[in-house]
Amino acid sequence: MIGISMFRSLPLLSLLLATPSLAHDFRAGELTVGHPYAFETTQAGQAPQGYFSVTNAGAVDDRLIAVRPAQGEANLRVAERFRHMVSTSSTDSIAIPAGETVTLRPSGPHVSFTAPEARVWSATERMDAILVFENAGEVPVVFNVEARKAGMGNGHSPN
Repeated sequence: MIGISMFRSLPLLSLLLATPSLAHDFRAGELTVGHPYAFETTQAGQAPQGYFSVTNAGAVDDRLIAVRPAQGEANLRVAERFRHMVSTSSTDSIAIPAGETVTLRPSGPHVSFTAPEARVWSATERMDAILVFENAGEVPVVFNVEARKAGMGNGHSPN
């Protein structure tokens, strides 16, 4: 039989279990970078894509101008949907307006990593990188590699 005291500790237990995801934010001045991640790759040589949110709590616009991974290279890309097709193109920067949150996602702006070697990126791996902002400067972050969700195919989803 489960005692009442065990039920009282469930909210505390759920808070403790949620803590690691809350700790995956990074700050630089008025910017907060939330939950950088990439999906695992399914074949050697496939370029992992990086996603995260950036909240600008300041009064001045900023721009993400570069991503420097610890290994390999990365570039900023924008995905655009036209009818039922998605095309991506390189971009020099991603605007982070004052007072707003910008979310990098598969069907919008994102980071494309070039692997330093042709290998599969497995879930639970981590990729260290530095995000470079025009005003806030350099922000060291960690991209967690996550398992693909069912039906994702190449990692792109409609969101």
